Amino acid sequence: MADRRGAIAAPNGAGVGRSGGTVSFPPYIAKKLAEPPPSPRHDAWRDMAYSMVGERIPDDVIFDTLRAWIPDRDKPGSELRAAIKSAHHKNPQPSTTNVGVYRAPGRQTEQPKVKPFQSSGTRMALPTNLAKTTPGEFLSQVFHPDDYVCVAFQLNQTDVVHTARDWSLLYEQGPSLSSRPDGVWFTTNPLLDHESQRKDTEVADFRYCLVELEVPKPERANMSADLKREACERFYATLHESGLPIAAIYLSGDASVHALVNIGASGVEQWKERVALVYQYCGSMPGLDKGNKNPSRLSRLPGAFRDGACQSLLSWNVGPASWDEWQPPIDDGLPKIETFGEMNREAIAEPEQLIKNLLHKGSKMVIGGSSKMRKTWLVTDLGISIASGAPWLGFEATQGKVLFANLEIQKYFIRDRAQKIATAKGLRLADFEENLHFLNLRGFCGDAAKILPIITERVRTKEYAAIILDPTYKLLGNRDENKAGDITGLLNEFEKLAVESGAATVCTAHFSKGNQSARDAIDRISGSGVFARDPDTIFITTAHQEPDALVIDSILRNFPPINPFVVRWNNWLFEKCDLDPAKLKSIGRRPQEFSDAQILELLESGQGLTTAEVAEKLNMSDDTAGRRLKKLADAGLVQKTGKRWYP
Repeated sequence: MADRRGAIAAPNGAGVGRSGGTVSFPPYIAKKLAEPPPSPRHDAWRDMAYSMVGERIPDDVIFDTLRAWIPDRDKPGSELRAAIKSAHHKNPQPSTTNVGVYRAPGRQTEQPKVKPFQSSGTRMALPTNLAKTTPGEFLSQVFHPDDYVCVAFQLNQTDVVHTARDWSLLYEQGPSLSSRPDGVWFTTNPLLDHESQRKDTEVADFRYCLVELEVPKPERANMSADLKREACERFYATLHESGLPIAAIYLSGDASVHALVNIGASGVEQWKERVALVYQYCGSMPGLDKGNKNPSRLSRLPGAFRDGACQSLLSWNVGPASWDEWQPPIDDGLPKIETFGEMNREAIAEPEQLIKNLLHKGSKMVIGGSSKMRKTWLVTDLGISIASGAPWLGFEATQGKVLFANLEIQKYFIRDRAQKIATAKGLRLADFEENLHFLNLRGFCGDAAKILPIITERVRTKEYAAIILDPTYKLLGNRDENKAGDITGLLNEFEKLAVESGAATVCTAHFSKGNQSARDAIDRISGSGVFARDPDTIFITTAHQEPDALVIDSILRNFPPINPFVVRWNNWLFEKCDLDPAKLKSIGRRPQEFSDAQILELLESGQGLTTAEVAEKLNMSDDTAGRRLKKLADAGLVQKTGKRWYP
């Protein structure tokens, strides 16, 4: 689809912005754009803007695409621009899969991802030694004598173009050109000739770009002069610390600081590429005006006056001398190395406890138990407890939104279980129904590497407190649960989900076959021991001697130890009870070893027994019974006729 602005949001997942650049949208974005926008429309704009900003799609492309997607006249463009700006403030990150790549005209390679600069937030005194620099002196310093420079005396109305030499001469003649109520501006790059208009298409040399740090206008209106100066001191310190190749830093005459950054591009396409890197790098700077990305941009002219306040020059030549000497730090995807002192000074709050003394928000939890031991009932109860703020197994819960990724149970039955649990807990549906969300994936399961990134994208802006994945084996794909490398990869996918969503991730795992009572609790989960080492909270459920009772062992990384306790099934819920947790149910093979004589005695009935019948009567495995009978047959003590053994 297209609108009068010339942007295209095509069904094939491509878009074209006003600058001529082409966007290859990630499939998940292209799919949404091909569908009718959901209601409410504002939320649709907000969510799509967040995803597209995270994919580093240019703002003009986002605006034109989403304006065409929702062309309703009652939805003004200002509302969409506000949604895009709000998305930038949240600093979204690209999806881990299906990443869209911005393609400039004629360019086929993906730009590197630059690591954003992190300001220290300190202040730096504004120097005054260059405050008397005149506009003519400034223009002579940053332009060649024969460069054509546009100076604007009344924004968007009075543009005058002269060479830098002529401007210098004019300003030497007197101050009449230096003061205006709204200030004076200049184009940051030279134009073609004295008849040029202030347009990107008439820029002669792509030498600089503007980086401006400002206090937003609504805040600026009520600020005192002292507060404005403090803000400018922070902006000045940020630009000084940045390491950018800056030709000049100067004040706007109000509450912003401008930096003229050396770009030195051979043409407009290289200029756009380099400016894109600069703005990626500056993306986290406080007060960054992200709209200064065109080569004919106006900036405040140092030495001129704005309603009596000087747009004064602060510094020449800060940082590297040229673009070629600046090395933008490439984001390798890993956090920075920091000293303990830096960590100690950082305000780090303890993650919220979703289940008191058991589970933090953002942590990983695994609940292990034997097959058909009602693990799904247990985690459904957990989800309802967090969604409602009701206790879980006697532990206090903090209310929050929960996503239950149901990988196994049919939709009817998972709903039925949730209803029964809620009734048993004495809850009304209104207590949790808006906080408990289900993603029913029976029939859609596959490798976690494919499924979990999709879930991550869906939950990125939803602010879930916990995400439950039940059961884990449905996400194994072709992995071998007994191989440490395979399970490490699986649990890394769970961890990415926890980190990127901020939610606690809870998964269930089954025990290996056989008697679990003789094993340490941490060793009961089937497969690789990674299951027992990776999670922050491990909840092990083992059958008690009493029917419908489970012994709970917990292994906790970030909480003090909790003694084992027992829960019992009661009216669709597990509840704490006073049974002895040491009395685990003992199943499987009898501890005594049967002698050959006892096996022969068993066969003397004369009717013959199959291998399976011998195994059942002696409570041993079929394989063990088969080996023992074959040994007796080799000794000539028994014989096999058909499927039965006889003495």
